[in-house]
Amino acid sequence: MSTKISKKAFKELLQKLIQREIDEVSTTATAGGEYDTPNAFSGKGKDRRNSVASGSGFEKVNESGIMYRAGVKKYGKEGMTKIQQAAGKKASHAEIGKIKDKYDKTRKETAEVTEDAKDVAKAKKITRDLEKIEGKYRKSMYDLSDRLQADPKNHKLQDDLVRSYTKNVTSFMRDMIKITKRMK
Repeated sequence: MSTKISKKAFKELLQKLIQREIDEVSTTATAGGEYDTPNAFSGKGKDRRNSVASGSGFEKVNESGIMYRAGVKKYGKEGMTKIQQAAGKKASHAEIGKIKDKYDKTRKETAEVTEDAKDVAKAKKITRDLEKIEGKYRKSMYDLSDRLQADPKNHKLQDDLVRSYTKNVTSFMRDMIKITKRMK
């Protein structure tokens, strides 16, 4: 049973399939860097070609070349070389994933603080101490806020006090907790 489709529909379908393959290459590193084939970027299999309809006939497209170019765009030439070498040596998915993470140009770097285990434990203790102190400080601020609210002349000052506390102290506490969580 054969189904006929127009050249235009065929081109559109083929373009969607190629774009899906390129998108998959672009997002595979974020999915753990797993490829089912160890030679995914080895450049082998150049004889695998798809025909793409062009305006005046058929044009040969090297699918592995498209995948390679997408990889170079994401990981750079050096990164792709390292990935290919690891794949050729049948490295595990985890090892290849580490290489991809290292060379991924699209990934934003987050600064990590690397400290000794003792320093991390001390920092966590200091964080807990600061949280306790901040809790007492917050209680005192709300007690003052209640006093300001009780006096109609100073009622407006109460809003300024709470706003300032939230802007400064609460913001600092959030930043401090984020920073200490990044410690390794």
